[in-house]
Amino acid sequence: MNLNVAVVGCGYWGKNLVRVFSELGVLRCVCDKEVSRQGGLAFGGQPPASPRPRRRALRPAIAAVAVATPAVTHFGIVKSCLEAGKDVFVEKPLALNAQEGAAW
Repeated sequence: MNLNVAVVGCGYWGKNLVRVFSELGVLRCVCDKEVSRQGGLAFGGQPPASPRPRRRALRPAIAAVAVATPAVTHFGIVKSCLEAGKDVFVEKPLALNAQEGAAW
């Protein structure tokens, strides 16, 4: 199976996800609003970096998305990814309130 993964968010936890998915050979896209964060990451193959997570991570070639952004953005990003048929891993919390959590 050829799994293509995008990581959205390259901060404290995101950089670790980038490293692990890169070591596994499945990292295809790295997304962060602050493009400067992407430059300091060590990963092989230099997957495309983008400040537009939803556009890059939702491409048909991407099978799964790992989300490690500020908690306030989790619901919107994860919702978009799930609606696009992606498998999603999200750092906690999934949502900031019970209403958003119940939407799943």
